[in-house]
Amino acid sequence: MLPELVELIAVFIAQPYDLLRYLSAFESRLAMRLPFQSLRALLSASMHTPGLRIWPELELPHDASLHQYVSDCMELFPIVRTTSLEAVKGVRPATLLSLTTLSTPDEVRTACMAPWRHRLVALELHLWDRVLVDDVWTPTSLGLLGACFRSQHQLASLCLRWQLDESHGAFEHLVLGDVLESNVLHLALSFNDASKVLWNDAMATRLGMWLSTSRVQSLALHGLRFDSMRAATLLVDSMQALRDVRIESLQLERALCLRASLPSALRSLRIDGASVLPQWRTAASLSTLALHYACLMHSRGRVVAMRPHLHRLRTLVLPNVDLENDCDREALIALLPQLTELHLDANRLGDAGALPLIATLHRCQYLQVLSLDQQGVTDATALALAQAKKPPSLRTLRLARNRVTCRGVTALCHVMPSLDVLDLSRNRIGGGGAQAISTVVSQTAHMRMLDVQMNPLGEAGVLALVASLSTERNLRAGVLVLSATVPRAHVRACRAAIKSLPCPHWVIFRG
Repeated sequence: MLPELVELIAVFIAQPYDLLRYLSAFESRLAMRLPFQSLRALLSASMHTPGLRIWPELELPHDASLHQYVSDCMELFPIVRTTSLEAVKGVRPATLLSLTTLSTPDEVRTACMAPWRHRLVALELHLWDRVLVDDVWTPTSLGLLGACFRSQHQLASLCLRWQLDESHGAFEHLVLGDVLESNVLHLALSFNDASKVLWNDAMATRLGMWLSTSRVQSLALHGLRFDSMRAATLLVDSMQALRDVRIESLQLERALCLRASLPSALRSLRIDGASVLPQWRTAASLSTLALHYACLMHSRGRVVAMRPHLHRLRTLVLPNVDLENDCDREALIALLPQLTELHLDANRLGDAGALPLIATLHRCQYLQVLSLDQQGVTDATALALAQAKKPPSLRTLRLARNRVTCRGVTALCHVMPSLDVLDLSRNRIGGGGAQAISTVVSQTAHMRMLDVQMNPLGEAGVLALVASLSTERNLRAGVLVLSATVPRAHVRACRAAIKSLPCPHWVIFRG
């Protein structure tokens, strides 16, 4: 193929490990341009450096030895994310910026006055009172922050964590004044008890008017407190045009559940602490609702009431939802073939509830993620998963905090090469299970995570797994998590073995 065609295909590859293999395959045969050569070098470094994010987004690394590679491949990234204001100096003039976790007035002053401020498209702020620190938030510094918001017309995403022990007025002036004059499309507001912000009718109405008239698409609200249910209802009533809503506020959740219908444009919904939407099941609008993502935590209602209205649902998250009712289990099984992700956690399924779900997998041609955490399942479920006809799309399997033993993990070994993530943490897997995993480790170089932490693997089991990595010649895409698997007396020997690996970062081991 022509180098131009190889490079054009490369930018559409989603996974870093796949992109690295792709570029490496052509490196010796084609003369690729310097940006792609540098990108390959960065990708290779990322396989040896935990937490280094290179693709599809670039998070600027702190390692000075990588800065030249970053500079050479910068043109491939329209947006660069960084936590360091100093790192921004090396970014190309045409590159857009995402700044995360600015927390002091000095950092905000630097960002607001920098020559690159007009390229800032995403900003995360954590405003909190620091003890014994000179650089504290004052009315003057908050005013400067407000001016920054008003001048950043290109700012598309804002995450504001308000943890200041400030008066109502400071918050109203900054957030309900300056922030609402911006053009953000994605807004996240988070509060803790120290903030002392209590929302009233006027504040809810003001934010609601902005939601109704602006171009904002997604809203995340955490820790909001209202002086009345009327104020919460006023805010909920203004969410009609939103596509993505995440709520962690008891009063807002209650107001949302009392509505006759969900916002008509909604595609993604996450709520924590509400009953499962008792009024919504009779709403005519639900039959056409294009809800793709739903997370309903600690719910007390019935899944069967929702199923007829969620024919477009693709991702369902049900942590701490009681699924002991046969009707709810049947409704969940009926939903499964249309889902791409199913996340269950602490639902009391047991083997009796999990086995019927597994028997349905052959009809789930879209399923990519199956999570059965803390279900009380045993080797019977692990054996059923190993023997079931699974969709080729399934890439993530989570069975954490269950009762799977060596027998179950041995059966799962032959499906590991087809997965990207397997979480077996906090089970009952001993040294025999570790020995079984060690025989297939050479086929798991593509996996992003194989997690067996907090299992009683013992020294022999851990050393067997480490030994299976010692002959590894391929770059590994992810990590093997072995924390808390041996008694303290054996930690030193295990650490020494890990340190001798070609790349010790392949293993996460905390004694």
